[in-house]
Amino acid sequence: MAKSLLNRVNLPISIEEILNRVTRDYKLGEIVNFSYFEKGYEDLNIKLVTSKCIFVVKIFTWDRAKGRPQAITHALLEFKKMQIPVPQVILYNNSPLYLLSEDKQGTQLCVMEYFEGNNFKENTAAELDYVQITKSIAKINTCSFPVPA
Repeated sequence: MAKSLLNRVNLPISIEEILNRVTRDYKLGEIVNFSYFEKGYEDLNIKLVTSKCIFVVKIFTWDRAKGRPQAITHALLEFKKMQIPVPQVILYNNSPLYLLSEDKQGTQLCVMEYFEGNNFKENTAAELDYVQITKSIAKINTCSFPVPA
């Protein structure tokens, strides 16, 4: 399964080296372990457990449209400001994105704090969950974002 997940991204170096760089550069502590999120169809999402906390490293697929990683991280930052429950994006040098290679098709990733949540395909949502989700969607629909170039 890991090989098929790794095929989603164009990695210039091993996943272990990427995680070592990320934990060092973001000062996340020592790596305890990591695992792949197998659900989902785009990008490569990794649960990274360190001596400090648990994080998600999202490595964007190599074929993402230009500007798409920037749009995703911008939206997450804006949603957080609006108090919509989304993962907290961790900045690196004041940027939500981290570039793995300096070539024109460089692989980009972002790092977020991990939080536990419910999968409503597997668990029944309570009425209060539906109310909160509806409120969040209503807030999201008030956002106006510039279209990425």
